[in-house]
Amino acid sequence: MSWARRELPPGATTMLADGYLDPVTDRYFYTGFGSGPVYSTDDRGSTWTAGTLEPGLPLPGDWPRVFSGRPVTLRDNGYPTNTYYCNWTVPIGVTSGFRCYTSTDGGGHFTPSGPDIGPEVCADPLYTPGTVHGRGIVDPRNGTIYLTISVCGRLDVAVSTDEGASWTRRPIPGVRLTGFTALLDTIDSPAWREQNLGGRLNPVGPELSAGIYSDSIAMDALGRLYVVWVDAETYLPRLAASSDGGTSWSVVESVVPEGVVQATLPGVTVTRGGRVGLSYYGSTDKRTWTGYLAITDDAVAPVPIFQTATVTPADRPLMPEPCCWANGLQEYTMPRWAPDGSLWAAFAGSRPAGDFQGLVGRLVPRDGRR
Repeated sequence: MSWARRELPPGATTMLADGYLDPVTDRYFYTGFGSGPVYSTDDRGSTWTAGTLEPGLPLPGDWPRVFSGRPVTLRDNGYPTNTYYCNWTVPIGVTSGFRCYTSTDGGGHFTPSGPDIGPEVCADPLYTPGTVHGRGIVDPRNGTIYLTISVCGRLDVAVSTDEGASWTRRPIPGVRLTGFTALLDTIDSPAWREQNLGGRLNPVGPELSAGIYSDSIAMDALGRLYVVWVDAETYLPRLAASSDGGTSWSVVESVVPEGVVQATLPGVTVTRGGRVGLSYYGSTDKRTWTGYLAITDDAVAPVPIFQTATVTPADRPLMPEPCCWANGLQEYTMPRWAPDGSLWAAFAGSRPAGDFQGLVGRLVPRDGRR
């Protein structure tokens, strides 16, 4: 396998970047820290166009997420999908809400979709008022937007039937997300303390990163929703499914193989037929970490079966130290299905003598079915 390097457009930041490919038009979008711009390319990065946000964010946000989908009312001409951009209104997100923008011209011009969402005052002092939004998805049947919001220890699915002008929040019952306890658990980790005292500064260890969500929701052709997150008690990922637009949910208690004792930064994707793919960073000893890919055909079964593989051999961990910010930013995984039915995801590994290193993992299901 070979790769062709493409230069980012002049002035584009590489800080806290996000990339997204519109599956309808094959247009690729790139953005990073700040208040835009959102760059787009139709020739795989040979040339770029800068899209503007008006008005811009009040402060430079550092959690931009781009996604796209059909409008509620189909257009007869012009760019066929809406492009959405959501970002925090305050950096870091501890006290921030977020704002979404909509572009109807393929990313040339973005305007606010509706009012800002959050922050929210939490009754439990162990949680901050900030909200963490995941990348949204759009129902191809009617243009309804779904995205996850973690706030005050809850995990909500926000639903908009009017292209982001208004939202309905639908919580997933029984979910408990990390709060200030994650900071205490990080400090309590012997491996993390050894790492930092040894000169490898890691401001966001695996416990703290467990509260970060990006590609956390997916939808199959029947409209069934799938959401993944990290449980605050076990620090292991869980999966929930809903067949009624998020009104009710069934929850899978465990999605990791025996031996995995901690995981973080999970992502989810699904085929039209309901085959679910997961990606996450995992550890068998809470000291070394690697990437995992998993596939299941029965996510809604009482005890689903997962085909799981690591992206590196056991003796060559992706990170020979605690995840996730020791050298470079490992903030999310992004699983995607290839046309041949294999599951792919991008990961980042730390190198003690240099910057972080990118790696792509591929998992081929045993049956070879697409």
